[in-house]
Amino acid sequence: MDAMTARTPNWKRGLVLAAGVLACSAALASADRAFGAPCLSGSNESAAVLIAACGTIIDAAPAASFQIDALLARAEAYRRDGQIKPALSDLDRVIAMQPTPSSAAAAYRARGDIDLQDKDYVAAIEDYGAAIRVDPANVSLLQARAEALANAKRFNQALDDYDAAIRLTPQSAQLFARRAATFREMRERRLAIRDFTESIRLDPGQIQTYLDRAEVFSKIGRTDLAIDDETMAIGLDPTAADPYDRRGQIYTRNSAYDRAIADYGEAIRLGPTAPFYLHRGVAYQLKGDLDRAIADYDRALSLDDRLALAWHNRGMAKWKKSDRAGAASDFAAALAIDPDLDIAVRHSKALAMEMSPRGRQRASRSAAAVSRTSQ
Repeated sequence: MDAMTARTPNWKRGLVLAAGVLACSAALASADRAFGAPCLSGSNESAAVLIAACGTIIDAAPAASFQIDALLARAEAYRRDGQIKPALSDLDRVIAMQPTPSSAAAAYRARGDIDLQDKDYVAAIEDYGAAIRVDPANVSLLQARAEALANAKRFNQALDDYDAAIRLTPQSAQLFARRAATFREMRERRLAIRDFTESIRLDPGQIQTYLDRAEVFSKIGRTDLAIDDETMAIGLDPTAADPYDRRGQIYTRNSAYDRAIADYGEAIRLGPTAPFYLHRGVAYQLKGDLDRAIADYDRALSLDDRLALAWHNRGMAKWKKSDRAGAASDFAAALAIDPDLDIAVRHSKALAMEMSPRGRQRASRSAAAVSRTSQ
């Protein structure tokens, strides 16, 4: 001990030591907070960084409230990273800690979102229900449970939740659109149109709502209104391929093949996909242009050779051109992909019958009869 220390009273030495310990602890706490800061700051860091930062707080936080916030944040980071089991584990920990009502609702909501993502609708309904009991006026919770109920085919209960949410926020275009989708699933088409129309009134810029209403108009035979809605969707975003394809399908069903082909061509120009080529092939085939139909089916299959309907339709076009072997091969390919494709099953059997000895004899007699009649 040096002379200075020997002359320092014990109580002063104690104060110096205590101050040093406090300074060291404060420095460590500051470092921990700095490392864990991204966890609770709403940072845009990667999931891995957030998971590590939240882990620092969870391990070091003396207060349960800090641990709960960090567990909720880490659970979300795990979910974003596709790590569902650890996310659920963190949420279960929060619920077991008997948190504040707001934290409990957040945990149940997050767990319900994971359930919904995993299509475990029963669990999602239970978790959303637990959150709603804590926060019964939360519109987003009511909407989330309504979607889970609708997915579980419990439509009337879903409508109850949508009704409650709409009473709380009657200016929400999204809620009217979601309730309309539920009515559509129930085949309550006029009620669906009513809600889609209200949604469009509240927010006229919704492309998807026009497309959804067009689908319902088609179901009730109002082709004119369906085409109007598809045209509105195209006007809102002329670079979107899907509305052209969908309008083309309406034209096809109404035998307006040239208009359908033009719309499919525009859809293909904007973003070529196998279904677009398939749909245009159908229009060409119905128009009687078998070569162009086969060319489009070829393009569709080059993009997606698992498209059973394209194999079947190309087989039909080949059969029409008397290429029975080619048709039989295409029907077989369609059935290898989808053994339950009914039209392929029926046409494959009919072609096999036609190609059998008895079928060839029948065809020969029929051709001879036609020849005699024409003489």
